[in-house]
Amino acid sequence: QKYDEHKGTQFVFSDLGTYKPGQWNTYSEIKRKLVDDYGIPADQVRFIQEAKTEKSRMAMINAMKEGKIRVLFGSTDMLGTGVNAQHKCVAIHQLDIPWTPKDLEQRNGRIIRQGNMFYERNPDTFTVKIFNYATKQTYDARMWQTIEYKSAAIEQFRKGDLLQRVIDDVASEAANAAEAAV
Repeated sequence: QKYDEHKGTQFVFSDLGTYKPGQWNTYSEIKRKLVDDYGIPADQVRFIQEAKTEKSRMAMINAMKEGKIRVLFGSTDMLGTGVNAQHKCVAIHQLDIPWTPKDLEQRNGRIIRQGNMFYERNPDTFTVKIFNYATKQTYDARMWQTIEYKSAAIEQFRKGDLLQRVIDDVASEAANAAEAAV
């Protein structure tokens, strides 16, 4: 499917390694495919690691808010807590599995929040897309399962039901993690 400028912006999260311009790595290959195969202009696929100062980081986030950056790659630390770029965001891609439910919540919280213009235009039909990637026959499925267990335990603790041995309702991030583990 070719790039459509009206489809919005997307976050790509990964805490594994960094983008290194001019060198082949997974991130440069993904960017090449987005440009060559999907027609996204190269200057609209960016990496938060390119920002060397807080001022340039904020400029990049503002460019995403305005739709000038369509795909923004970054780590949970650099794009998680406090980043408000949901204005035109339609999807999040998780290239790796975060270590804690809090990190997963922070990542997903970049898009699941007030201020998304697509949601405001049509709240009855707009849905965000969250893509969780895992590699077959690797530790990925186990990591998603660990996030699921941690999330379920935290949810049980929040409910104050410390004596319950079986958790019937797996809520919020636990459900997302369970889906990704399959």
